[in-house]
Amino acid sequence: MNKVVDQVIEQSLKEQPLSIKSLVQNLLARKTLPHLAFVILACTGLHAIVRNGQHTIGGAGFMSLGLGYFLTAMMSRNETVSLWIKLPDMAKDKRRSIVSFFKSFKICIFPVSLSSIVFLIFYIPMAPWLEQISMALGLLFILWSVGQGRSFKEAVEQWLKGKMKPGSLHNGNPRNSAIFQLIIIQTISFIGVWIAIIASELSEISLIDVIAKGGVFILASLCTQLIVLRWTRDVRLLVSKEKGLASFSFRWMIFSQLFINWHLLSIYRRWWLDPSDFATLLEESILMAVTVVLAIWALTSKSTKSGTGIVGEHNALPLGIAFGYSYAGSVSMLTVTFEDIRGVMMLGHALTLLTVLIIIKSTIKSTINSYDDTHEDTQKQIPEHKPDKSTEVSSNDEGHEQEVQEKENDEDSTESKELDSSSGDIGDNVNWDSPKENIETDWENED
Repeated sequence: MNKVVDQVIEQSLKEQPLSIKSLVQNLLARKTLPHLAFVILACTGLHAIVRNGQHTIGGAGFMSLGLGYFLTAMMSRNETVSLWIKLPDMAKDKRRSIVSFFKSFKICIFPVSLSSIVFLIFYIPMAPWLEQISMALGLLFILWSVGQGRSFKEAVEQWLKGKMKPGSLHNGNPRNSAIFQLIIIQTISFIGVWIAIIASELSEISLIDVIAKGGVFILASLCTQLIVLRWTRDVRLLVSKEKGLASFSFRWMIFSQLFINWHLLSIYRRWWLDPSDFATLLEESILMAVTVVLAIWALTSKSTKSGTGIVGEHNALPLGIAFGYSYAGSVSMLTVTFEDIRGVMMLGHALTLLTVLIIIKSTIKSTINSYDDTHEDTQKQIPEHKPDKSTEVSSNDEGHEQEVQEKENDEDSTESKELDSSSGDIGDNVNWDSPKENIETDWENED
């Protein structure tokens, strides 16, 4: 029995995924900050090269850096490579000078060297087709848009399943759940469009102006949410009978609808509000960072549960940087390839929105199936559990001893009763109230 418990505990520890908080701390660790600084410098420089008309060199640079960091991620389990791409521990009270700051970029030498080799392979042998390959990098934006929805689904689903606990049966009301969702989503959507209009107008906006200028978005958001609630009504009715599943469904619906409204607001801003380039860059950067973190966390969790260990805490940063270069390269190529970049960006947000809409119902269904399978397996394992032979022998011995003890107790009680009945005072058995008997005796002797 103890062996079984130890195996279960060991397996649960192995399957414990890396938390999002730990992942963000890993990505922003002080030992690897020069990598992030180099990403900003490299992307800015390559984007400037692309805008100057050097599409081939710029596209090859983005692809080379992405592949170089991907190869670094796959090799980071090696101790030597791990030492090359991280700064050594330094005392907290030690002051860092400008010289030491520039020296810290030495950890970028290894991935940049790999990227240089990949660049030469791309630029020399594949020079005739390099322009087409660079332009194809822009089409990766479509794949990135679909991947954003998939990575969001995988990450949020795993996070919510980790918090889901088996609950008791209860009579939930999907209608009340839908009303709460409408209130939460529409309130946040109204605040979001209000902030977007203020950022566009750079002035204070009254409530009437928000309704007038943001009415299209508010109406679109409300219609989209009503469609989602109507479409998922049957599965929400199923999960309402179990507390754990109902809690998962409510949280998943909230997060997915917020994500949908974010992309819906992005489409609205580009179509009606005409945001500045800085605002667009800031929003896309935030979206890229969120997408990369969610994608890496989903891959890390899957790798940990499967036991492969291909993606983990040791290579989360270089793998995330590789994704970042690919995303930045696709956006950079789109800005110079298409005259109306606004339409392309709206297309990407629309694809992400549709991806989440398609998988929002199937996610709840798959969770119901996995939840039922888990409980069936648990119920099957409980009666089939057989104790060890030693346990059986000890239990039989204990039973035999208990029977002997019970017999002895019965005999003692019987003897005690008999003693109680026989051990009275002298004369207790005499009836003193009975009439006296006369005893006649003939004292004379007969001849």
